[in-house]
Amino acid sequence: LVANIYYYLTWSPEHFLFATASVGINFYLGKRIALENTKQQRKMFLFFGIFINLFALVIFKYLNFFSENLPPIFEWYTSLIVRLQVYTKPPIGISFYTLQMIAYLLDVHNNVQKSELHFRRFALFATFFPLQVSGPIERAKKLLPQFSNMPDFNPIDAREGLKRVGWGVFKKLVIANRLAIYADKVFDNPAEFHGFSIIMAVFFFAFQLYCDFSGYTDIVLGVARILGYKLTENFKNPYFSDSIQKFWNMWHISLSTWLRDYIFFPLRRSLMSTQNTPAWLVIFIPPFLTMLISGLWHGEGWNYLLWGMLHGIYLSVESLIRPHTDRFIDNRQSKLISLSYHYFNIATTFFLVCIGWVFFRSKTIGDAFTLLGNIKKLNWASFKIPNFSKGIDTLLEPFIFDGGLNKENFLLSIFLIIFLLGAELINKKFDLEKKFNTFAMPVRWLFYCAAVFIIIMFSADSSTQNFIYFNF
Repeated sequence: LVANIYYYLTWSPEHFLFATASVGINFYLGKRIALENTKQQRKMFLFFGIFINLFALVIFKYLNFFSENLPPIFEWYTSLIVRLQVYTKPPIGISFYTLQMIAYLLDVHNNVQKSELHFRRFALFATFFPLQVSGPIERAKKLLPQFSNMPDFNPIDAREGLKRVGWGVFKKLVIANRLAIYADKVFDNPAEFHGFSIIMAVFFFAFQLYCDFSGYTDIVLGVARILGYKLTENFKNPYFSDSIQKFWNMWHISLSTWLRDYIFFPLRRSLMSTQNTPAWLVIFIPPFLTMLISGLWHGEGWNYLLWGMLHGIYLSVESLIRPHTDRFIDNRQSKLISLSYHYFNIATTFFLVCIGWVFFRSKTIGDAFTLLGNIKKLNWASFKIPNFSKGIDTLLEPFIFDGGLNKENFLLSIFLIIFLLGAELINKKFDLEKKFNTFAMPVRWLFYCAAVFIIIMFSADSSTQNFIYFNF
């Protein structure tokens, strides 16, 4: 607990009193929800807890959005918001903390989780320092029991944790930061680029975001394991998903399961229990509203809302179409057709996700549509067969520009993406970690030294590249 407090003070000392009060309020409300005998009283304390957590999130995170988008009739309110902004820099990880606290209160209310009676353990759960900045969003039933006893030092956990940290650092410094150089230049200047440069920037950003966030998660899970704690896996090869639903089952898992359990399922049950509800509403409304909330949670811009709406539409349309196409392919009883269908779905899913990333990464909706409009301006002249004889420089010409990556780093980026996907694909079929541990110790240490050398030598400039999800 002392380490958690120190960590918080180093990051956000001005919000320490807020954090202390918030932890105390949620601890008290959890106990009151559990102690109350009447359903009405339990709901009253639950709703108050949800309100107080969401109110804090809105105050700290969305004031600027409201000040810029409220109609003129609320000018007095807008001026108040502007004055408040001076004092409302968001506490670290408030978006993740808010969902974790709401999940705790809901689980206590639904008798999924007993209320925690010891304040120290609850404070550890609420402020566990590896989770404070960007999650994962842990459930009380998994994390609280681990704080009952101080874990003993385990050399195996320490070894595996350090390896996980190293893999996360590699993904962040070597892959994500390198791809960011290219993607940032294009996304920050959408009108200056067209065609292949935009396509490659979107492709690079897809893997920049993945390596950035999953790399951070690897570091967090590794540090926790060194300390003897096991946290939730947050990514499981999402770009191999063959549907949008499976993508969300493998991407930011702690958030997607939170949205599923506390928004999607209750909405769906409510609609299904209401008489004469049209079937199309049951299919469309729950995923659409769930993903709209997901977009709002990610940020205060309209681009995030549009990104969430887009994924809501994806999920709704997919739930209507996929059962029929899957049945049609199954009736063909052909392995070749089934395999081709599977890979086609993987490519289609990745394409749709990348369209969403354009809105997610762009500063404004206008920038997003500028990029999408400029994609069609393709210069095919560089890819005419006679030009291949002039060497790879001509082939790469559409992708190389001032302020982006030079030829060597561009090719290295492509290689790193292929290496990442290959490693994940192989690890999906074979447990590489288990096999690696069977090697002789000198071989393992030689690999460790080589890995450290590669990270040091091939790290991209990270002076301005914080983890992307620190913004959320």
